[in-house]
Amino acid sequence: MALPAVEEVKQRFSVDDQTAMDLLDESKFLHELIKEDEIVDHDDSWWIQKMTAKAAKMMGYSAVAVQDETGISYMLDLKVYKEMMKLQE
Repeated sequence: MALPAVEEVKQRFSVDDQTAMDLLDESKFLHELIKEDEIVDHDDSWWIQKMTAKAAKMMGYSAVAVQDETGISYMLDLKVYKEMMKLQE
């Protein structure tokens, strides 16, 4: 059974399982799926990053790296981050 994040991506962009997983793991990007005369909605790109973080959390990770036009960003589970900071006190 696919992760709920995969199902959400499939529904939002009308893509198959593999394409949804490729978008989540960034082996494909939204701009690769659109027609030449279309423009990528940046809200959709941010939404994919959010779904990537959601999928990572469901798989037991507390952080995930995502890439966009500004480079690499790291998304951290805030609850885990706060717990880590308490350990350092």
